[in-house]
Parts: sequence; C-alpha cells; structure tokens
Amino acid sequence: MFDGVGPSMKSAEAGEKTRETVASLVARFDVRLRRYLHRFLNPIDAEDALQDIYARLLRLSQKIPPPEFNAVYVFKTADSVVRDLHRRRQSRAGGHHVELPEDLAREDPSPFDELRWRQNAVLLRRAIAALSREERMVLMLHRVEGRALLCGRGRDAVGRRPGPVPP
Repeated sequence: MFDGVGPSMKSAEAGEKTRETVASLVARFDVRLRRYLHRFLNPIDAEDALQDIYARLLRLSQKIPPPEFNAVYVFKTADSVVRDLHRRRQSRAGGHHVELPEDLAREDPSPFDELRWRQNAVLLRRAIAALSREERMVLMLHRVEGRALLCGRGRDAVGRRPGPVPP
C-alpha cells in the first residue's frame, strides 16, 4: 500500500536521523570518550577505537526500537571495544614477533640433540655394563649380527647349535 512517501524519501529521512544520532552522540560523549580511551590506548589506537565505538552505536541506533544512549551504555560499549582490541592483539601476539633466521631448519643436529644423544649413550653404556657376560653376548649377536633369539629345537639362547659346526 502506498502511503504517499517514496522509498527515496524514506532513505533520506533515515540518513537525516542517522546524522542527528551521530551528531548527538559526538556532542554528548566525544570529549569523555577520548579521555577514557587515552588512559588505555596510544593516540592512534584511541582514534581507531573511537571510530569503532561510534560505528557500533550507529548500528545499534538503527534497531527498532533504538536503545537509549545514556552514559553507562556508551561507556560499556567503549569498554567492550577496548577489550576486543586487547584480545585481538594478545591472540596475534602483537609486537612480540621475532624474525626467524634462514638457517633455522638445518639438516645437522642442534646442540640440544647432540647433548641428548651423549646423555643417552652414557645411560646405554651403564646399562650394558650392568649386564652379565652372557646377556651382553646375546645383545651383541642380536643387535650387531642380526641373529634371532631361537630357543628350543637343539639351539642355545643365541641361536647356536651346541657341538661342532656343520659343514
């Protein structure tokens, strides 16, 4: 149903209402918001945050019914913007990035790897020294010569047959 007002007239009215809302917000809160933001942020970030605050408030003003923009509501929005900015910076570790050297991914072992290998070698030597002579022989034949441990069927513990070696 046509109410006598065309769509272009409605958008012009909405644009005028938006301008009035922004002008009202800026007139009432700009100085206090700037002072509040400069307590937490550097000047450049404070300006960005101020624009974000006004953008959020503007979006909220277009709801039906629009909220009442009292000081508590505006500063809660400001606090939310500051917290979001801080969270974004923390999640991206802003300012804490370190350039990685080109030779970081090398083929040779790192000093930590070399130390770990030396410590493991010491532990293995101690463990082998604690073994009996027969157990050391079994370990050497199995690990060095690749023999399997075959017990039974006339063989000893290291897979050898007792007696003379067959031709």
